[in-house]
Amino acid sequence: MTPEEKAKHQRALRLEQQRRYREKNREKMKAYRQRWKKKYPDKRAAERKRWKLKNPEKVREHLLRSNAKRTAKRSAKRRAVSLVGAAQRPRQTRLKDNALWATCSAVLPASLAVDIRDDVIASLVVAFLEGECDMTTLPTFAKREVARHNRLYRDMGAVSLDGFVRGTDNLRLIDTIAADAMHF
Repeated sequence: MTPEEKAKHQRALRLEQQRRYREKNREKMKAYRQRWKKKYPDKRAAERKRWKLKNPEKVREHLLRSNAKRTAKRSAKRRAVSLVGAAQRPRQTRLKDNALWATCSAVLPASLAVDIRDDVIASLVVAFLEGECDMTTLPTFAKREVARHNRLYRDMGAVSLDGFVRGTDNLRLIDTIAADAMHF
């Protein structure tokens, strides 16, 4: 055996011993690698950069795999949120995608309070689904629904400051408001 062959053989034996040692002591080797990465972050970065330059195909495959995993996780999370968290989202965000709801909302005046608006839209949707009105008669039906809502909840609606307070002699609501400056 020539000295070169002998050196080659000894090197192969040493590599085999190292491989066996690594297999037996996986936890030790893992801890060693982690300590080395913490101790030499600049060497680790240079090593990674060299590896990326040598193996562009593997880097591309890794990116494609990780992006696919990330996309799958995101979509699963969205599905879970949309199913489980539907009750937690505000009604407006849940219903804004509904075309009928949006059409009924567009017919109503923007000056309506949100709670009144939601009640009237809900009654319009129910009326449309029951066949009491169609798209052509929706604006006139919306006016009737707003008037009906105001009649039903008259006591809870807007109150005029010039109106008289019930049970008093000519006392107007505006007279009950305290003023900082004496103006009379």
